[in-house]
Amino acid sequence: RQLVFDLGVVLAAGPGPVTGALIEVDLEPDGTETELEMRLHLAEGQPLADLYREAMTAMLGRLPLALEGFVDRFVERVSRFPRYRSRFGGLWPDLSDAEGRIDGKLELGLLSETEAALFRAWCRQGYLHLPGAVAEDDIRRFETDLEELWAEPDPEIRVECCRDGQFGFEAMSRDHRAMPHKVLDIHGRSASARDLIFSAPILDFVEKLFERPALAFQSLLFERGTGQSMHQDTAFVGLSSPMEFVGVWIALEDIRPGSGELCYYEGSHEIDEYLWLGRSKVKPYGYMDEDEFFRWVIERSEERGLEKRRFLARRGDALIWHADLVHGGSPDPDPALTRRSLVSHLCPVDVDPEYMVRDPDHRRRRHGERGYWSQMNRG
Repeated sequence: RQLVFDLGVVLAAGPGPVTGALIEVDLEPDGTETELEMRLHLAEGQPLADLYREAMTAMLGRLPLALEGFVDRFVERVSRFPRYRSRFGGLWPDLSDAEGRIDGKLELGLLSETEAALFRAWCRQGYLHLPGAVAEDDIRRFETDLEELWAEPDPEIRVECCRDGQFGFEAMSRDHRAMPHKVLDIHGRSASARDLIFSAPILDFVEKLFERPALAFQSLLFERGTGQSMHQDTAFVGLSSPMEFVGVWIALEDIRPGSGELCYYEGSHEIDEYLWLGRSKVKPYGYMDEDEFFRWVIERSEERGLEKRRFLARRGDALIWHADLVHGGSPDPDPALTRRSLVSHLCPVDVDPEYMVRDPDHRRRRHGERGYWSQMNRG
């Protein structure tokens, strides 16, 4: 290799040729590196000494840019800032320095030892199982309200159902109960449903996860399992910050095998990111081809050797899962078995569900002393 130095001093006007300066350069091998020493010798009374020193300093400052790999190694050393796995951001446990943040929150008293263990499990698994998170009295109160609703259905409540082999959305009516269905956004009409969603053990974790109050912006009430394909919620739940939300699944009865119980790939929140049309985290409206996405999440999970688990919950248990956890219903559920459960999606209160972006007139309402709620249907 060669190092070529071309050093000169250009004067706008001067006394004539510059003389009386000598620069010596020594290069000495030093293991895998090279030591460079430069010496400047000036004649007695050299009037341009300061200009020579400035020129040498500038040259040395530019030298590293010519050395292969130097800049890359330097930037890597001084740019180890926290990074999200997703290009769309996320919550603080999604940062590359999440373990250090847990240690810091523990030292500052922001997390207890028990809570720190829960967050370490969350980072590793992508979900959290909270046994007995919802009180029995609260479940009974909700069941009483639900029976009253079925006796006198509220036409403002929408139901997703399968009628004559076709899925659609209809106003709530008594005959829905006898067919496969989901009751949508019941939390918007039932304070007792919100009491379940905002149970203290759930909120204690979610508020520390969000680092601000929680907003319940969607809910689904299930009577039976649907056998839904394995998926990530980020494909179908649109938010202004696509990675800042969680799913919460509450068991309203003991869940039996074969009932279409919830399944998930442990750790699948970290698989390679699927982008719709190469750009979007959320499936665009009207885009009907979902098969590639469904194959992708299963193949990427199984390539990593991730274990597929079943959530055989007890009445009152809750499962909180990461927005990108791959989950779905067990296939071919037994129609004779129920799987009563309430599912909700929660985000930080300052994040906008997509329906708020489309229609800013949607309001955030307070529920008790903790938690906010909104719903797509504003009626």
